[in-house]
Amino acid sequence: MPVYDYRCDNCGESFEVFLSLSEAIRDKNKPKCERCKSKKTRRVILAPAQVVFVGDGFYINDKDKK
Repeated sequence: MPVYDYRCDNCGESFEVFLSLSEAIRDKNKPKCERCKSKKTRRVILAPAQVVFVGDGFYINDKDKK
C-alpha cells in the first residue's frame, strides 16, 4: 500500500497514512488529524526521491562479462 503525506489545516500537523489506491482516490475518506482529530486535512504532494547507486553491484545497464 502506498504512503501518503497529509497536513492538517486546523493545527498544521503533518502525518503519513497508508491507504490503498482505491481509498486514496475517494476524497470523502480523508483521514483525521492525529493531534487535533480534525477532518480538515489535505494531501501534500512531495517530490519523488532520487535514486543513488553507490558501490559495486548489478545495475540495469550492466553487460554480461563473459
